Amino acid sequence: MKTKILTGALIAMMCFTACEKDDEVKPETPAPTPTPKNETASSNPVPDDAYGVLVAVNSKSGSGIFSVNIGTGVALFFEDSVLVSAGKVSVNTTELTRSAGNSYYSTPGFANPNGIDFSTDRDWTVEGGNGVPAISYNNNRSMPTVGENTSPENVSRSSSYTVSASAVSGADSVIFIVGSLSYTAAGNVTSHTFTADEIAENLENGEAAAMVVPYNMNARSYSNKKYYFINEAVTTKIVNVSE
Repeated sequence: MKTKILTGALIAMMCFTACEKDDEVKPETPAPTPTPKNETASSNPVPDDAYGVLVAVNSKSGSGIFSVNIGTGVALFFEDSVLVSAGKVSVNTTELTRSAGNSYYSTPGFANPNGIDFSTDRDWTVEGGNGVPAISYNNNRSMPTVGENTSPENVSRSSSYTVSASAVSGADSVIFIVGSLSYTAAGNVTSHTFTADEIAENLENGEAAAMVVPYNMNARSYSNKKYYFINEAVTTKIVNVSE
């Protein structure tokens, strides 16, 4: 049973030792590549008892009359803590693409620049396979909404920083993110302040994403395994981190 997801890359190195000679030229050991501190934290909640999450995401970009919502689908399925293929997966008749690592996602295209329309229901179908049962579920719970991202455009590494939105509604919980930092609050909270120590330790100079992510979710069991159907709204602002 899955208890935790490890995000990011897992790097393995193999070292070979040969007999030493006085004139032998030894290759230099490459330095490990550090994980960027400003890499965006995950915005997809995964409960500890989940064998899968199926996420409908409305991503908001721009503001005011220039605001645009883009709908995308994301799905992850687990067996023995490992991501597995579950055959064909679709939401609202749009088939999701399976990555080499067995995560599923959709991307907007020329034919549908605004992505998937989640204004009514989210109708999920999963073919099944590798321990994942066939799933058919209509999620008619309303999508959460989020207002304008009001986070400051500049982050000082010597000061606290507040990630905020003008409003949130219809959420069970809200995730606040800046770079690799994240915090989950109750569904009616519109801001969270990260301390100066958190900012200094976890962010570096450069660009980072400040995100507010309200979400709600329903759980259903198939073949005695729990799957979560999640609705998310996401507003993102690219901010500048400096000393």
